Amino acid sequence: MRNRRLALLLILPLLLLAGCGLEPLRRVAPEDLPVLTDDLATDSLEAAIAESLRYLDSQPPEKSFALGRETTSAARLAASLRLFLEIRRSATDETELRRLLAERFTFYKAAGRSAFLGRKPLLVTGYYEPVLEGRLSPEPPFVHPLYALPGDLEKETDPASGETRTVRRIGGRTEPYPSRAEIENNNLLAGSELVYLADPVDAFVLHVQGSGKIRLADGSLRSIGFAGKNGRPYRSIGRLLADEGKIPLAEVTMPRIRHYLDEHPEERQRILQHNQSFIFFAWKKPGNPAGNLGRPLTPLRSAAVDQTVFPAAGLAFLQSRRPVFSPQGELESWQPISRFVLLQDTGSAIKGAGRLDLFWGNGPEAEQAAGVMKEQGSLYLLLLKADGD
Repeated sequence: MRNRRLALLLILPLLLLAGCGLEPLRRVAPEDLPVLTDDLATDSLEAAIAESLRYLDSQPPEKSFALGRETTSAARLAASLRLFLEIRRSATDETELRRLLAERFTFYKAAGRSAFLGRKPLLVTGYYEPVLEGRLSPEPPFVHPLYALPGDLEKETDPASGETRTVRRIGGRTEPYPSRAEIENNNLLAGSELVYLADPVDAFVLHVQGSGKIRLADGSLRSIGFAGKNGRPYRSIGRLLADEGKIPLAEVTMPRIRHYLDEHPEERQRILQHNQSFIFFAWKKPGNPAGNLGRPLTPLRSAAVDQTVFPAAGLAFLQSRRPVFSPQGELESWQPISRFVLLQDTGSAIKGAGRLDLFWGNGPEAEQAAGVMKEQGSLYLLLLKADGD
C-alpha cells in the first residue's frame, strides 16, 4: 500500500504538469510559421472562401464563434477572409505572402489530441460523398432502407442542466430516442423509408459520411443528405474490431473493415449495431453536398472540425500526407500535402483540437483516398489581428 501511495505521489505532479498550458489553440510567432505553399489550384480556394463568406454574411455581425477557450465574431471572421483574398492576389511569391500574412494575421496552431502526459499530433482523416445504386421501393437486393426524419423525434431541454437531448414522443411522455440496434431489430421506422440500398454496409457508410448520391433504376442521380439523428453516441466499429483483436489499430481503414465484414457476415449485424448513432436523411438539391453551415463543400478544401474549438467557416492552413495509388488501385506511397482549407463541416467522431476530416469529393478516387486517410498533420488557424495584437 505504501508503495502505491508513493507511486501516486510521484505521478501526480506529472499529471498536473501535463494538464497545464495545453490550450486547444496556441498563438504561433511569425518566425515559427511553416512555408505557406498551397498545392492546389487557386480557383478551388476562392470558391471555398466564397461559400464561407456567404454563410458569415448571413449571420449577425456580433455572433460569437469558438476560438479555443475564447470566442471571435462573424464580422472578424468575414473580414479575415476578405483581407486574405486581397493579400493572396497581390503577393508576388510565397515569401511575400508569408510576410504579409504574418503582419496582418494572428496564427493559432491546433494543440493536437489529448494523451497521457501531453499531446499527440493532429489526426487527419478523410470523408467523401458515396455514389450508390438505390431504389424508391424495395425490390431484392435493394432491401436496406435509409429513413426520412421520423415524426416522433423531438428535441427536449432539461430544465435543470439546460442540455438539449433527442427524444421519442409516445403519447404524453417522452423517452430517449432508440439506438441503432433498437431501431433496426424492432423495425421502429416502418413507413419512413426514403430509399433502399442493396448493401447494409453501404447504408452504414452513408450514415458515417452524412451525404451521398443515389443512382435510381432510370439512371437518374439524386442527392441525399443529413436531416437529423437519434442523439445516441457515435461509437467506432474500427475501434471495436481493434479492441477485439480482429484488425490491428494501426491498420484500421474502411477497406479493411469492409473486407472483414465480407469475410464474417455472421458478425456484421453485431458490429454495425455497435455504433448507437443513427442518421436520418432527406433529398437535397443537385451539386456538392452541404456541410453543417448549409453551404456546399469544396473537394479537398472543405474540412470538418469540432466547432466548439475551431470557428465555423474559418480559414486554416493544413499540412499532412495523402495516399498515392497505382493504376490497379494498390496503395503505393504517401506524398506531403500543404494547403489552405475552410472549416465548413462537423462530424460525430470529430472531437477536440486534435481531429480534422478532409472532404475528398465523390467518385471512386475520393472513396479510395478517404478510406485509407489516417495521417498525422498540423493545422494553423488564420485570424485578422485585433487591436493590441
